[in-house]
Amino acid sequence: MSGLEVIGAISAVVGIIEACVKIYDSAAKDLKLSETFRAVAYRLPILADTLTTCKTYLEPRKGSIPADACKALEDILESCEERARNLRTIFEKVVTTETDGWDKRYVKVVRRLGKGNKVEELMAMITKDVQLVVNHRAVQSAQPEQRQQLEQILQDLQQLESSLDDDGGAGTNFTNWYGRQYVNPGDGQQFIYDSMSGTQNFNLVIRQKLDFSFIKPAGPCLGRAPHIDRTLFVGRAAEISQIHHVLRPEKSLTEQRRLVLGGMGGIGKTQLAIAYARQMRDSYDSIFWADASRKDTLKASFLSMAESIFDLQDIQRLNSEQVVAGVKQWLSDTKNTKWLLIFDNYDEPQSYDLTDCYPPASHGSVIITTRLPDEVGPEALVVQSISNIEESLEILETRSKREKVREDFHAQRLAERLAGLPLALATAGAFLHKDKSTETFAWYLREYEKRWNINPQRPLRLSEYRGRTLYTTWDLSYRRLEQEAPEAAQMLKLLAYFGQQSIWYDLLHAGKHDELPEWLVAVAGDSVEFGNVMRTLVDYCFVEVQSGTQTYTIHTCVHDWTLNGLNQQIESWSYWYAFDCVAESIVGERWEDLKHLPYAQFVPHAIRLAHSKFAGAISEMEEDQISGAEDIAQLLHEQTQLNTAELILCSVLTYKKEALGPDHTSTLRTVHNLGNLYRGQGRLDEAEQMYSRVLSLYRGPDIEARWWYTITNHAAVLSQGVRLAKDEQAALSRLARLVRHVDTWGGRGNPTRMCYLTKVLISIKDDANAQIAIVQEIKAGDRTTLDFSGIRCDGCQCEITLTPGRYMCRSCEDVDVCNACMSTYKNKRSALWNCSGHEFFDTGSTVSEMLKSSEIENTIGADVWMDKLKKQYYTEQEVLPCEDLVHH
Repeated sequence: MSGLEVIGAISAVVGIIEACVKIYDSAAKDLKLSETFRAVAYRLPILADTLTTCKTYLEPRKGSIPADACKALEDILESCEERARNLRTIFEKVVTTETDGWDKRYVKVVRRLGKGNKVEELMAMITKDVQLVVNHRAVQSAQPEQRQQLEQILQDLQQLESSLDDDGGAGTNFTNWYGRQYVNPGDGQQFIYDSMSGTQNFNLVIRQKLDFSFIKPAGPCLGRAPHIDRTLFVGRAAEISQIHHVLRPEKSLTEQRRLVLGGMGGIGKTQLAIAYARQMRDSYDSIFWADASRKDTLKASFLSMAESIFDLQDIQRLNSEQVVAGVKQWLSDTKNTKWLLIFDNYDEPQSYDLTDCYPPASHGSVIITTRLPDEVGPEALVVQSISNIEESLEILETRSKREKVREDFHAQRLAERLAGLPLALATAGAFLHKDKSTETFAWYLREYEKRWNINPQRPLRLSEYRGRTLYTTWDLSYRRLEQEAPEAAQMLKLLAYFGQQSIWYDLLHAGKHDELPEWLVAVAGDSVEFGNVMRTLVDYCFVEVQSGTQTYTIHTCVHDWTLNGLNQQIESWSYWYAFDCVAESIVGERWEDLKHLPYAQFVPHAIRLAHSKFAGAISEMEEDQISGAEDIAQLLHEQTQLNTAELILCSVLTYKKEALGPDHTSTLRTVHNLGNLYRGQGRLDEAEQMYSRVLSLYRGPDIEARWWYTITNHAAVLSQGVRLAKDEQAALSRLARLVRHVDTWGGRGNPTRMCYLTKVLISIKDDANAQIAIVQEIKAGDRTTLDFSGIRCDGCQCEITLTPGRYMCRSCEDVDVCNACMSTYKNKRSALWNCSGHEFFDTGSTVSEMLKSSEIENTIGADVWMDKLKKQYYTEQEVLPCEDLVHH
């Protein structure tokens, strides 16, 4: 038997147990069954719930259950299923058949099934089977409260009278009360034989009708609610204040107050409701909690409420509908107005109508927690993630029991990454509990990014989340979404390939083409259809509306789940559709414009395309996608996402080298772009290698105009390298290469490249050559006016002229100041950006005199001066190699 078959066997047992419950609920109210029958029926939902939790726990790890464990579980479940079928047979024959009396039908069916098939015996054996399954070493899915419930069932069964006496009669109990008393608990009559009188007197005693009126309050009854230590509940003061404002328990109200707490799974709705109940316990006379996840668990909760309110012996006489009616009547009593009733986890409103369980009264308070707030009620408080980073860190601290968490940089990064989702934060903190783990917050963050589900064999389970883990908490909602709105489910799965922020119609429409799946063609081709699908996802609390930007967002942790949970196998078509959506949105735009704010909304989606999970998809890039990939890489570059831009650009370069060859013009253009990117990252050696690779194929001043930008950038990176060199030797080496560059690539007549040389000479305080370089810069720029061309003051933005002067910062790469601003700076009446304390070079009158000199061509002519400069600085050092090196 495989893990999948184990799950199937569990489902079969659950189905049989739930069938028993339905059989009992459908007809038992018309029968007067014995206390033993009722006790068994009331406890069956607990078994079904425990096995369902087990099934949910096993589903993500079904492939990893050892073979010997599967065999052991198979044997247990086969026996359990057989006993459950016998129990269902008894219920079918006793409850639904109308021939004879129910007790006679019961005797017949038990005799046919054989020894050991009384209802209480079957119930005990099924309960023990369930214990064996959920506590098996390969499973261990039971929560502490579930283990306690199973033990309690076995204890309760031991206290019950046998459903068949020794003579094979059904439903007869024997007790002594002045003689022998025969009691038939099913027909409401007692036949009493008084042995002391010596005669037989049969007296008919009719039990009085149960009284459900209010006698006294029950107080806080939260014993069956998920338990969370008070010290572990953090923050939420604003939400508790909002709940209090809506319910107003201190007011004498003339209407019943109801509040829906909505939000996605793991956001902390249950914990918030219970925390409110605990904090406001003095404002209510009675507080009850009910498990509303299913109809049968809700009935079991009402039975628990009834046991807290009424006499236990009387309760055992009632079926589930009578229990619910009795509790509602008690809550509706006009003398009983200050109560709070919490219906928790009402996540499947289509399965039953919760309003049938509301007390028909104009008083009291009701809280409903649900993932579908819009389907439950108009008054809804949608619970959001924790926005205060300090509260997120406090959750990590209280769960991990570690000290100084707030001072841990990596803990703060982890808190930011988990974006305030309480379940994710609690899971991380509990995993790193100081008594159970030696790992660090940095390690956890790294592993979470790498594999998401850090321990799939035994995912950490928190008792207050009732079997739902960070990795499974959204599965239930998604399965329902698949059934009710398959297009919305497909859309949620597709959104894993986009960024989590800024999702809007035009983005998806941009990538639309006819080869897409039919549902997506419809959604991406019609804004109304798109809105309907996204509205459904909002209703399910999978996405949120950003009203300020009219876009949609997904919580970070939900986004992680859509990729790692819903897309375990990456779909190539989904990836390239997301790629097209981004590429087509920016196609045709000038690259220099991509740095502006309107294009920032595309950045999260461009970043997502470089996710490590998609490495296989992007490596399959084809020719018609190259241009779009370069546009996306440039978008990321302009928006300062340099590392991500590098990943995409390197993929483009790999394709071009293989498809076009390393020396193709298009390949070299990508090499040049990669050099620009390395320069932006401060990786100057690698940038120089990229530019050198391009320029190595060309020589002399006749280089094609298309590469002049490369030449200029090469000069810029050499200049920057001199300034940032760690020692004098490294600076001189770079300066030598810059001199060689200017001489080789016609820099003598190019003001821009001569300007780079000027700044380098100023930075090393070679003022004599710097002044000559300025002269050459001016001459190359405009020989008619002999003045600076287009240089503006970084202080007042005026154009700088030779007179009254230009001041250049020796330490900064590109700061030029006019005479007026320098005067203000020297008088300490203003600061110049980051130049505080820096020394400035004054072009001074020397440059002006040089320009006016008639001997200029003989003394400082470009050719003469460059030859001297080469002899001074260029000592035949080897320039950096020109191999086509690509950093990955």
